[in-house]
Amino acid sequence: MPGVAAVARELVAAAGASDRVVLRDGDYHATDFGAGKDVVLMSGMFHRETAQACRSLIQRAAACLNPGGLLVVSDVFTDPGGARPTFAAMFGLNMMLTAPTAACTPMRT
Repeated sequence: MPGVAAVARELVAAAGASDRVVLRDGDYHATDFGAGKDVVLMSGMFHRETAQACRSLIQRAAACLNPGGLLVVSDVFTDPGGARPTFAAMFGLNMMLTAPTAACTPMRT
């Protein structure tokens, strides 16, 4: 999403991290994630995807990491029953009504 990437670039520059942070434009389903990364941040993506698509994204992100690299996932998750926390459950209901493949993903431990 070019608009999202543009805002992210501004935030990264404001934090003085442009020399250490690489943002990739493109469709995260199709764009190559590259290789040799120390950290991959996946934020706000999983609630719009099926469980299968989430697994695929995690596998692709893990594959681009250096040994010992870190994958950070930030999104809205519910408990295994899908009811708590309340905000996440209501957010999931909204996503199910507005996006054909979306829902809040239950946390698995």
